Amino acid sequence: MQSFNLTANPEELAEMGDRYSGHPKALQLFAALIRDDTEFQGNVGMFLHQRDWLLIRDIESAIDEMIARLSDSEQTCLGRISVYQTSEYPLSFAGISALLPEVSKYQLKENIIQPLKRRQLLYYDRHLTSYHLHPLVREKGEYLLNQNPEHFRTAHSQAYNYYISIPLKPENGAECEIKLIYCTIINNFVDTVLICQGVASK
Repeated sequence: MQSFNLTANPEELAEMGDRYSGHPKALQLFAALIRDDTEFQGNVGMFLHQRDWLLIRDIESAIDEMIARLSDSEQTCLGRISVYQTSEYPLSFAGISALLPEVSKYQLKENIIQPLKRRQLLYYDRHLTSYHLHPLVREKGEYLLNQNPEHFRTAHSQAYNYYISIPLKPENGAECEIKLIYCTIINNFVDTVLICQGVASK
């Protein structure tokens, strides 16, 4: 996909900031939309003229537009990693790779993860050395995954296998916390499977 350089004068930048109340997520998402959309070709002024009706609640619409432009493999990745609660637990490259075993690590990093990062749909926190999904993006990923019940079950099973394969390290003093995380993940996985089978967990 072709990307364009963003062009804007100070007044247009100020208007973008005012329109979205300086909301960083909104500004990042719309910047990516303006940059990647052939209609706007990186021109902030054209975006403001064409989209003067946009308000902060329209972040969801912008995310929908971006996801619609993703390749099949990018959508697959976004859907599968939505099974992870990235706001609560760290998500490593190994965790993402575990959900896409059919993709080589090089292809995953260069052709899937990098484009998702570039479009502001996936974030990497250098301090925590982990990836994160914005809750709204994760919700959209869940929707994609739920379109195929088999993919849904497989993704949850792979996530479960990934987490239980991580060795515990009692010497770091966090064994109890890690076990609690495992128990939470396992319980959520079991509940999900039961719901999928039409049986409510007690």
